[in-house]
Amino acid sequence: MNRFHGVTSLFLICASIGIVFFGIYRFSSGFAWAYALVVGAGMVLLLFSYCAKCPCRDGKCSHVLPGLATRLLPKRKTASYTTIDYTGLIIPLTVIFLYPQYWLIKTPSLLAAFWIIAAVAIIEISTCICTKCENTNCPLCRSEAKKLNE
Repeated sequence: MNRFHGVTSLFLICASIGIVFFGIYRFSSGFAWAYALVVGAGMVLLLFSYCAKCPCRDGKCSHVLPGLATRLLPKRKTASYTTIDYTGLIIPLTVIFLYPQYWLIKTPSLLAAFWIIAAVAIIEISTCICTKCENTNCPLCRSEAKKLNE
């Protein structure tokens, strides 16, 4: 079931972010809270740039919560993604994944836990969600619907 994998992958991503927050907090509460703000702002930008254009956002979102969250954002037309949309996806993800590395390297067990959990989430998304997702505008989509559109 897609929703099971969507919720599971979302939980894993949140767990990896929680590990980062804990890892940073051990050294600096200020930088940990800054990371929390970066994650929050990054998620809003990501949702607006990518998820708000997804045709699955209105009830078919496998991740469930991002689909619901897009209802709070300005409406966007479902269409092909632009360079600006991809930038709004890549920059937040890059910052969310790279910002904490300085602190995680200081605690190798947390570094390993973060990357293992994040990798499991990414593998789950790519193997269990992207193969059934109906967002044919997404370059990662590998569903039958995309094959029919080609």
